[in-house]
Amino acid sequence: MEEVCAARQWILHEKSVVNNHVHVVVTAPDITPENVMKLLKAKATMRLRQGGFVSSDEKIWTQHGSTKYVFDEKGLQTVCEYVAEQQPEWSAAQ
Repeated sequence: MEEVCAARQWILHEKSVVNNHVHVVVTAPDITPENVMKLLKAKATMRLRQGGFVSSDEKIWTQHGSTKYVFDEKGLQTVCEYVAEQQPEWSAAQ
């Protein structure tokens, strides 16, 4: 996620990666949330396959996912807090 956001000059506000889903809050003014999700999934899939975590034919993602627009600073703060709360306890030790 960091790699894609940095390369595209997007702001990665918050993320939560757990064993069965991912939450990401990104400011990407040049692209729709749906396309942000597609690009992040594509890069994550590539890295998971390169690392040997999933086989080349294994399905990783659901058909789509949830994409939401945030229109103001209060909304951004709210979704960032929600995503931060989704972090599992073991992630704090890393």
